[in-house]
Formats: sequence, structure tokens, C-alpha cells
Amino acid sequence: MTNSGQEPPRRAFSAEDAAPDGVDDTRSATPGRARRGARDDIDSPFSRPTNATSETAIPAPVLPAPEHQLGFDQQHPSSEATAPRRSASSTTSPMLVGTASHRPSRAADDDADEGWLAHHKRTLILWGGGAVALAVLIAGGFFIVSALTRRGTPAAPGTSPSSVAPAVSASNLMEVSNAAAMVESDSWTVVSTSESKADAKARAACLKEDVADINPVQSLQRSLGTAQDDGLALMHQIDSYANVDAATKVFAGRTGSLATCDVVPANIVGASAITGLGDEAALLTVAFQNETTKYDTVLLVRNGLTLTVIDATRTGSPVDAQPLVSAAATKLAEVCESSSGTCPAEATAAATVPPAVDPAGWLLPADLPRISAGKGQWNAQAPTELTSKGMGCENMVLASDPGPTARQQRTFVLQSDSNTPAGFGLDEMKFTFPDEATATTFQESLASNVASCTQRFSTAQVTEYSGVTGAGASDVPVTARLFTVSVANSDTEKLTYQLAVARAGATVTYVLTTVTPEYQFSEASLGAIGLRAGARATQG
Repeated sequence: MTNSGQEPPRRAFSAEDAAPDGVDDTRSATPGRARRGARDDIDSPFSRPTNATSETAIPAPVLPAPEHQLGFDQQHPSSEATAPRRSASSTTSPMLVGTASHRPSRAADDDADEGWLAHHKRTLILWGGGAVALAVLIAGGFFIVSALTRRGTPAAPGTSPSSVAPAVSASNLMEVSNAAAMVESDSWTVVSTSESKADAKARAACLKEDVADINPVQSLQRSLGTAQDDGLALMHQIDSYANVDAATKVFAGRTGSLATCDVVPANIVGASAITGLGDEAALLTVAFQNETTKYDTVLLVRNGLTLTVIDATRTGSPVDAQPLVSAAATKLAEVCESSSGTCPAEATAAATVPPAVDPAGWLLPADLPRISAGKGQWNAQAPTELTSKGMGCENMVLASDPGPTARQQRTFVLQSDSNTPAGFGLDEMKFTFPDEATATTFQESLASNVASCTQRFSTAQVTEYSGVTGAGASDVPVTARLFTVSVANSDTEKLTYQLAVARAGATVTYVLTTVTPEYQFSEASLGAIGLRAGARATQG
């Protein structure tokens, strides 16, 4: 053993240095310039129009103007001198009407024509060349206009030259009867209904702004509420787009926001795999841990061109996933055919691991609960080489003992909580092994060493809680052993730790938190962290 138990786990960074871990939603854009790559991203006619003063990516063609606008009056004689110039002797020329009293002979006429043509040959050539050039310019202009017309110019949001928007209306939104089928209550009532994106007032938990340059053809939203003390309420939103590519891109953005859920003080408490509801679907349950914890169960569905968002919320306990999915299926069946998408069929919800988020395989801030109600924001460091010395009861050198083929750690700190004790923080250490058997041996050895710490340190106190089990991605089994350990740091001071040793497949995850007797996770929260750490490891 290389540690006497006198040294707490080193924090990889201080609370002041911590940087929030989440989705970077910033955009790099030059003011006044259209977003590069928008057409490559998706061939959508619903890009928001740029300002009239903004610079477009491809300048519009300048078409040839009528002849008098092209400067011909500056480049050539004025309209009063458009006839060919005459020589001084031409005042008596028979070409000027009224200057002679008789018709010239044929021979004289031929000589005059030949002389005039010879004299004005250069002028005629110049005029002919100018006419040809003008014709080429005009033809080229019409060709450019025709080409642009064939390619299609940007259409205003909500129109499409190549597809017909699905027909949705306010009647396709949740009614009181649908809400009552989800959660029975006699006090369900419609609070508000909007039929345009601009009029929509609510937004589902965890969701950020949609893709900036893709607008829906139609956007409907309805909120329903109850008079219950638990604040039971429901929001239903339908957005339809001109093509499947547009709807798919917006859906991807929404599921990314939902999976990360970096809205303080969100804690992801559950997720469900949805089948039989549409082309794509996701469901997440989030706890907002303020003085009174509010739960939001958020369902996202894509049926072809149409996106559905439903957020059911109440305090005390979350709305169950299956009744919510069943209620949604009833309304989705009304619009799926016009949406060119998959219609509901025996829709089901089954508990699963929350969607993976980069860096995959690790806990994220929204996986960790608060300790003080209404206070605290978890922040995370990127995974690094494992350097933790542990707490001393592990009876092994975590950073170098043989066995693992790879080992890393990720450190979390809790900010914005005045109750947080000095040195408080959480280290997640992940060990990868060549096979499941070797990983199992390591887990049992590490957990057993912690449990027997009192045999090596007379001042140590160890409490082991009931083990927990669950499942990770692809139903890989997850097991975790949980402990609270106190070790004397001096004659008057003890250090307290909470830890979980989890295994999933060939990976062992060791979660070690520095706490105090007065400031620590509940047993239920510690078990949830251990299972989530093991389940996340199956995603990386």
C-alpha cells in the first residue's frame, strides 16, 4: 500500500478553474454574410432570408440594360447626329431629299451608292460589331437568368417548390381526453393554443433553439394544465417541414440538446427506448432539483416531415413513460400519413441508458444530483491520464498496478453551493481489461480491500450499502458495490469518502467522492451514480 490514508484525492482542477461541460452552441459567423455550407448541409427552401443589406454568397447576375441605359449616348454621337457624316460637297447630294429638282440617272446613282459605301464602310462595321456585341450580352443575360431559374432561388420560409407540406391543424394537438388518458385528473383544461412559431410561449425542458436557418412550414403548440397541488401539466408541439432532410436535421439537434441537458439544475434520472411510434423517437426524464423538485418527461418523435414534442411535468414524481407514449400515439396516428412517415403501431417504452454524449463512456454533469436543494452546478474536466492516489483503503496503486490495458480519470467539481466543504469533488476512474473475467477479479479485489480497511487502519470506519444492479447499452449487465469510509487524518480530524465500484463487461469504473458527515449523497443517490457510471462505460 502506497498511501497511509492521510491524503485526500487530488482534485484535477479547482472550482474556479472548472469549465462547464456541455454542447457548444455558438456559431462562427461573419456579420452580414450568409452561413457558409447551408445549402450543402441540407437542400432546404426554408433557410431564413438574409437582410436586404446583407451580402449573398453568390452575387446576383447583372442583366444587360436597354440600349439607352448602357451609355451608348456617351460612347456615340447624339440622337441628333445619327446619320452618317457628310462631306462639304454633299450639300448638293441627290441622297438629301429636296436638294435636287430631277432624278439622277442610274449610272450616276450607282456611282453615288458605291462612293457612299466606301466612304462609310468603317462606320458601318463599327455599328455592326456593336450590334453583335449587344446581342451576345443580352443572350448571355437571358442564359444566366434561365440557369438560375432552373436551379431555384431561395424561397421564403414555409414554402417549397418540390414538396407539399403535411396538413396539420390545432385539432391534431392533445385534447383534455388525451391528457386524462395519460394521467387521470378531473381538472385537465386547455391553457393556451398557438398556431405559429412566433406565438408559441413554451419550450420543452433541456431543448435549445432549433437549427437557425431551417424554419417549419407549420408550427402548432398547446399547453394543458390541472388544478392539482403537484402542478401536473402538459405541453404538446407539432412542427412540420417541407422535406424529410430538414425535419431530420432539426430532430438531430433536439435529441442532442435533450441528451446533454446542460440546463442548471437538471439531473437526468431516466430514459426510455421508444418503439412503434414513428421513424425516430427519444424520451428522457429530468429532475430540476430546486427547493421543490420538478420532474419533466420529454418525448421527441419524428414522423417523416413532422416533429412532435411532448413535455409532461409535475412535482413529487415523474409522469410514467408508457402512458405518455400511448397518448402520443393516438394523436400521431392522425397526422402520420400526410407526413410521409411511419405511423404508430403498438408503441412501447422500455427503460434504457440515456443517449450517449461526447466524451462517450463517461458520466456527464447532468448525471450527478445536487446535495443542497436549489444550489450547486456540476462542472467536469475532460478525461485525462489517471493520477489519483485514491484514499488509502484501496490497498493498490491505482495509477500503475498491473492488470488494466487502459486507465483514465475524469474530475467533477460542484460550484455555486455555499455549503460545499473544502476539498469536495468527485473523481471517476475507468479501468479497461482484456476480458470480462479479469475485470470481475479487479472489481472484487478493489471492493474487498475497501471493505476490509478497518483491519489495516484501526481508526478507519467502513459502511457498505446494499449492492445495486442494472443494465447498460445492449443490455450489458451492470453491478456496483457502494461504501462510505472515514479515515483519521490527524488526532482531531477525519476524512470522509463515498465511493462506488461498478463493473460492466470488461470495464471497471471507480467513483470516489470527498464528502463530510454533514454533506454527502443519500444512499439512493450514491447507488444511482454507481449504476449510471457503469452504464455509461458501455457507451464508450
